[in-house]
Amino acid sequence: MVGPINDDIGLHPISTSANALGRIKTVTHHEYFESYPTVKSWMKKHTNNPAQRFKNYFISYLPFLSWIYRYNLTWFWGDLIAGLTVGAIVIPQSMAYAGLAKLAPQFGLYSSFVGVVIYWFFATSKDISIGPVAVMSALTGSVVEAVHNDYPGYELHVIASALSLISGCIVFALGMFRLGFIVEFIPLPALAAFMTGSALSIAMGQIPTLMGKRFPKKEKLFFFFNTLRAVFIILLYILISWLINRHDPDHPRTAILGTVPRGFQNMGVPYIDSTLLSAFASYLPSTVIVLLIEHVAIAKSFGRINNYAIDPNQEMIAIGITNIFGPFFGAYPATGSFSRTAIKSKAGVRTPLAGVVSGVVIILGIYALPALFHWISQASLAAIIIHAVGDLIVGPTTLKNFWQVNPIEFFIFWAGVLVTLFSNIEYGIYVTVISSGVLLLFRIVKARGQFVGRVIVQQVKLFADDYVHLTTRNIYVPLDHSDGSNPTIIPISPGNGIFIYRLNESFLYPNANHYIELLVEQIFRETKPGKINPYDSLGEQPWNLKTSRHPKRDQQKDDSRPCLHALILDFTGVAHLDITGLQNLLDVRRQLDRYADKQVNWHFVGLSNPWLKRALVSVGFGSSHEGHTVFSVANIHDHIDGGENDNDVVLVPILDINRPLFHADLDEAYEAAITSLPVKDNAVIFNNNSV
Repeated sequence: MVGPINDDIGLHPISTSANALGRIKTVTHHEYFESYPTVKSWMKKHTNNPAQRFKNYFISYLPFLSWIYRYNLTWFWGDLIAGLTVGAIVIPQSMAYAGLAKLAPQFGLYSSFVGVVIYWFFATSKDISIGPVAVMSALTGSVVEAVHNDYPGYELHVIASALSLISGCIVFALGMFRLGFIVEFIPLPALAAFMTGSALSIAMGQIPTLMGKRFPKKEKLFFFFNTLRAVFIILLYILISWLINRHDPDHPRTAILGTVPRGFQNMGVPYIDSTLLSAFASYLPSTVIVLLIEHVAIAKSFGRINNYAIDPNQEMIAIGITNIFGPFFGAYPATGSFSRTAIKSKAGVRTPLAGVVSGVVIILGIYALPALFHWISQASLAAIIIHAVGDLIVGPTTLKNFWQVNPIEFFIFWAGVLVTLFSNIEYGIYVTVISSGVLLLFRIVKARGQFVGRVIVQQVKLFADDYVHLTTRNIYVPLDHSDGSNPTIIPISPGNGIFIYRLNESFLYPNANHYIELLVEQIFRETKPGKINPYDSLGEQPWNLKTSRHPKRDQQKDDSRPCLHALILDFTGVAHLDITGLQNLLDVRRQLDRYADKQVNWHFVGLSNPWLKRALVSVGFGSSHEGHTVFSVANIHDHIDGGENDNDVVLVPILDINRPLFHADLDEAYEAAITSLPVKDNAVIFNNNSV
């Protein structure tokens, strides 16, 4: 199993002293056998202490329990200011967005109230403000209008509440089953495309930024003035509208909001039946997508800005519960608002409890201000919408970055924008998401491996006293310089029928065949068969063999190509190997064994996943009839012998010594392949701690 030990002092890297060598124990005294994972051990690991796991699972539904007991006066003042600011902004915004949803203005107030009051119980983001948003409102409006046209018997707000209830249940289920990772499949270009397409006709200046930069000492004051200027403008236009229309309110000269009912007029159990459900079922995917990606993307973004992490699963639960309970108050679908979240963050919010303050402000608006709302100009609400969604438009700097990073995704972005602009939001979402998914699958399927060669490099380290220290090591770069390495540097090809093949992604059923095709083509091109004519007669030849009727005449008599000897697969970039991928490796191993007319050794490097090793071992990879001739060891100075020989230097193998073809690095694998060439050296080779 382990080769004979060469005691030649000159070959030993640890010490040149005979005394020291006398204390070194051979590796056979301390063998290492790796235990591979089993389904039973995996189940035991993931079901350990089930009672505590069950308890933690349900406690995670109420994140506020982890911080509410530490609430203090400093946090309160920050939450109070932020809550009042958002509350003042959300009242005119929500009434304006209700118009986009084809609903009366009070339904926007109901939705904003439920969003800010319920969310804080389940929030993992302190900055997010849930309520009516432009994109979701516009999508709701298109659904409500389409369903109402087909089924005029359903009132508009009934359709909107039913849509909120069902989409909320779906989102809640996704969060409950911890499926928050699905949001990661929706890339930034898709998100930016449908948001930009929804607000393409809106323009917004950079006045807030300019004011903040010119007067840094007054930045906070300018922020609040800039934030609340929409409120001031609404109040101003209410006054103007009242002055113009007060003498004849029944026939106003300008379009005004009209009567807004006081209090919650639509509280009750939302109505839904099978006909209504089937009517908007086709719109549910796009509704759920907008609810998720807008909220989670905003929450993650502000979490990174303010140095905290959010839990996407819990955020899904929060959105789901908000949209489940909202319809009982007359609300329609609500999610995270980018503009209000930015305002809330800049206002200095400290905890999610700021939403309660905003809720109090909204309640005051619902019960105390309906008479004032009567005189609000429709034009001023339209201006609020334009102002609010201006931040959704992707700027030229971001577009330039899209182009520089990936031109294909740049075109996907514009496809989504154009479809959203000239068709509708729903189709824009589907175009961008499906296009991005197809691009992702194409990249997986067309993953390319690389044949690499060795380059001896010197690492230079300069010291302050002009002393230069050089260290020499080996690196392995693609032979075709596809990684952008300097083309004037020629990598040393392994030669001798040895190939080093690097896989850069997981070896799975979509890309397994593509990986293997490139590998086999290169091997056939650079090596010669182990048997000149493996077929005794013309009849034994495969029908698709590209040869003539007389293959012996076609043989190159002076063919200098080597015979295939060994393959070294660099699995450093491979995280997973599935059954199809493993079967492809088996098929190619048989094919190459027949081609070489002998058993070809397959060496593996960088197997970081124990399940990878288990899979490969199950079909015979990793073993060799030649035993372990080259392997890496580490020097340890530990009480490995239970207190005896405390000063001994002990060499222990890094990897399982029963798997001689699994290696720690490419140098070790290459040395093992060289050692197994026809001219063999049975001694242990000491080279850079490789034995």
